[in-house]
Amino acid sequence: MIAQFGGGVGIAEYIPWAIPGILSGASGDESTQLQFISRLLPVLTGVIGVAGTLAWWRYADQT
Repeated sequence: MIAQFGGGVGIAEYIPWAIPGILSGASGDESTQLQFISRLLPVLTGVIGVAGTLAWWRYADQT
């Protein structure tokens, strides 16, 4: 839903969950206009997610 809203507003290239759809060509010719930051956002989101998960496993009280 967020990716759909971002596409309507014109900021889909900055939403990490919308970028794979743009890169696949499902949205037309916009994939040729993606900037470096747009291609980096899904990677950053994944790294932050993995780091957060590992920190949770390490420091959360799991008793």
